[in-house]
Amino acid sequence: NKPGHKEADCWKKKAAIDKAKEDLEKKFSIKKVGQLQEYIGVTVKEHTDGTMTQSQPDIMAKLQRYFGADVEHMRQYETPMAAHRTVMRPDTEDQDVDWLSKQDQSKYRSGVGSLNYLVKHSRPDISNTVRELSKVLDRATQENMKDLLRGIKFVLNTQDLELKIKPYVMKDGTVVINAWCDSDYAG
Repeated sequence: NKPGHKEADCWKKKAAIDKAKEDLEKKFSIKKVGQLQEYIGVTVKEHTDGTMTQSQPDIMAKLQRYFGADVEHMRQYETPMAAHRTVMRPDTEDQDVDWLSKQDQSKYRSGVGSLNYLVKHSRPDISNTVRELSKVLDRATQENMKDLLRGIKFVLNTQDLELKIKPYVMKDGTVVINAWCDSDYAG
């Protein structure tokens, strides 16, 4: 590389971004509001060490409002679902299955949907649990509801956890973000 080559590349990229912004502003009414702090219900914080964190306090408050009474007396869990737990759809012909009422089924779907939204933006650690719970969104049992409540109890007890993103800038200027998540807790 020639001296100053990277700086020239960065300048070209910045110029392209500035041009794209200019083009967008010609076609759309754009309001510049400053540093990103909240986006579609996700609270974004930028820290002095270069890290960013994402959390979803509104979803946590919703879970507390709708499920708080159901989970307040449950014990605390170290994981959102029991190890090796697999949600299976019962035979619909089985008379001994304890199906949820229509009202509870709606509540089940709402709870799984809220957890799914957490997975998407701030809590990848519960993704395996949400995947399992999603298998019976159309017809869940009381046992499935217990699994959901355990997941919600876990999330409410760990709501101080945030998704932390810390980019690493390599010597050549490349930005790298490494991530991992043990969403099934080694189960």
